[in-house]
Amino acid sequence: MNELMKDGLSGFRKQIQNESAFLDNARLVRNLLAIEGHNDSETLLTFLTPMIEVAWVDGRIGRAEQNAILRTAEEYGLLDQDNSIQDLTELLTARPTVGQIDTWWRKIRSVLDGFPPSDTIAISSIMLAQAQYVAELGQNRIVGWWRGYASGRDEEEQLSEITQRLSDVGRQNIEDDGRLKLIPLLKVAWADGRITKKERRLIFDSLFDLGVEPNDENLSKVLEWLEFTPGDRFLNESMQKLREGLEDLHPDERARQKYELLSKCTLLAEVSGGNSQFAGGGARICDEEIIAVKEIAKLLNGAASKGDENLGYGREAN
Repeated sequence: MNELMKDGLSGFRKQIQNESAFLDNARLVRNLLAIEGHNDSETLLTFLTPMIEVAWVDGRIGRAEQNAILRTAEEYGLLDQDNSIQDLTELLTARPTVGQIDTWWRKIRSVLDGFPPSDTIAISSIMLAQAQYVAELGQNRIVGWWRGYASGRDEEEQLSEITQRLSDVGRQNIEDDGRLKLIPLLKVAWADGRITKKERRLIFDSLFDLGVEPNDENLSKVLEWLEFTPGDRFLNESMQKLREGLEDLHPDERARQKYELLSKCTLLAEVSGGNSQFAGGGARICDEEIIAVKEIAKLLNGAASKGDENLGYGREAN
């Protein structure tokens, strides 16, 4: 069997596996919603939003995208109800307005706000996977059976927005100062747009070292941050709050925590494997992570200087 045939069969098998996983995910979403009493057609239609939004990004819904959404709707039980079929037909034939989409996202958030954190993370993760699957089916992006599908620039931009929306679902402001110590690690880990298994493991291992209690609430929050990028605004605001907390510490304790955080950040950047585009297996730390570590060091050093000024350190003698 020649290499072209092998690649083709491999791609075909992967496509079949993706389709099977896609339908399994739809069933799981419906089951999780039903457990919490949200099995009405209006809610189930709303949870098609990420797929609808990404499918319309190029101004039309192609046959493959339509079929994927309809198969999900079928798993949700929506094709058994005349009123749901009518609403679904409108979604597939008339592009929703920005106002409609924003309303649907608010509905999604209000529903998931009452869910256990683990279920919220699971559903959000599945909804992102569903949107990614539909994005790869865009008719303008099909590149042939032997090579599968690829999402284009418009789809990728829309997915980025959907990812941000889902990362905001169920998010609460940080109230536990202990968790703030994890923010620098998250900033480094997400610097290159993804989190590796080694980075994930190191962040969990750092809970004890940084004094973060591994209770259900903290673990659920960490899982959420590792599944969806918290976003630059959230990270920067949290880093500022961390800095303010460090400023109130005694200089010795502040210095200890600062060097501990910088050490963890550097170690985290190293375990990610660097940039594989470089010869010899890649640089130890990729450019994005180097920049992130420098930003964190600058902020923490600023906290140290500010704290010393507040306590009378670093001033010239009269």
